[in-house]
Amino acid sequence: MKVLIVTITKDTIHPECLESVLNQDYANYTWMIHMQKPADYGDPLVSANKNCADNRNRARTLALASDADYFLFLDSDIALPKEAISEFLKQPKDIQGGWYQMPKSKRWVCGSWAADNVFANYMGVLPSLIRVDMVGVGCMFISRKALSELTFEPGTDKQCRGPDGKTMWLGECGAFGNQASEKGYDLYMNGSIICKHHK
Repeated sequence: MKVLIVTITKDTIHPECLESVLNQDYANYTWMIHMQKPADYGDPLVSANKNCADNRNRARTLALASDADYFLFLDSDIALPKEAISEFLKQPKDIQGGWYQMPKSKRWVCGSWAADNVFANYMGVLPSLIRVDMVGVGCMFISRKALSELTFEPGTDKQCRGPDGKTMWLGECGAFGNQASEKGYDLYMNGSIICKHHK
């Protein structure tokens, strides 16, 4: 299987991200880096999500023009374990996420809907392969079929609540999870892939 790693950035690649990609134990992959200068939308959170979604969609178009069977979307500040691609390929799923934490938080960038409009992030890595409602698009393995049917949205037009009752934006990852679910795709977290987030 041919795999294309897709990394978006506004300027540079973190050295540990670079090293982790070059040290993968799976050989049949290529790496595409899409650099795009960010626009200013006023609010920092809105700007971050809109710029990432726009950059990722442009990279998506270029990625689909390749002959890859699978795509690994990897943010420029995330370092993979060396067996990441191999482990992803062991599972015949259209969408899988690798585990990575939110910056300065004990929460992980994945989770499930706990109740009506209440979203709960996982607080620890779970082993094996688990079904979730959201994976982090900063480390997401996706089939050609799924990527051809799904796009990236900023998710700054929708809000939800955490288990503590606090309001939060759905964000890019949550918007992608909702879109995938609406189109009939299941999302999974792969417990064999634990990444480092250097943001």
